[in-house]
Amino acid sequence: MLRTAGHDFMDFRKGAGRGGSDGCVNFEDPDNAGIAQCLTQFRITEAYDCVKDRVSVADFLVIAAEVAAARIANSHNSKEFFAEGTLAKTFLDGFKFGRKTAKDCSWNVGLMPDPQNSCG
Repeated sequence: MLRTAGHDFMDFRKGAGRGGSDGCVNFEDPDNAGIAQCLTQFRITEAYDCVKDRVSVADFLVIAAEVAAARIANSHNSKEFFAEGTLAKTFLDGFKFGRKTAKDCSWNVGLMPDPQNSCG
């Protein structure tokens, strides 16, 4: 989920006025290899089906990534997890809905950062 959400927002192009967290990942782009299979394997589409009448795909990907990040926290099952100042509490209080889902992102090919140049 973290990779999916990351690849969704990393295509943002300010000058072009498109991309970003728009719920559109071009699965034909080699940079996105394996994402579709992971979404299927972990039944993400089925999870989205439960909320699709209330939440855009764009918002759902951000929410799911936030949940994935929260679930790897050591304290995710404790009562303190939702206490003031925690990731979960911050998310619950600060999430902003309203992202629009793009219908087409076929233009998005080769826009991901090159991992070979990540430390250069």
